[in-house]
Amino acid sequence: MNPPNFGSYAAMKDAIRAISRAAAVEWGPDQIRVNVIAPYTDSPNMVADLAPRGGPSSYSIPLGRGGDSENDIGRVCVFLASDDASYLTGQFFVLDGGFAYHR
Repeated sequence: MNPPNFGSYAAMKDAIRAISRAAAVEWGPDQIRVNVIAPYTDSPNMVADLAPRGGPSSYSIPLGRGGDSENDIGRVCVFLASDDASYLTGQFFVLDGGFAYHR
């Protein structure tokens, strides 16, 4: 998959990573945690947007499906907001069923 404007998308994604790490360091002393989730979900808009351009399909994702917004992505959000993740900051979570490593 190589959609138009992929370079600007990749640059923006890395900028978000850098800004979130810097925020984690800057805000850590105030007990503010900063983590980022980069999901791939089977939302109707994403499927409609990617399909015409040969975007990911369930066959190209090692787990065989796109993520479910509530169960796959939402549960990670709940975990990150919980006390169980109180020592976790500055991380970038890619929730894509292994798609990023399958290309």
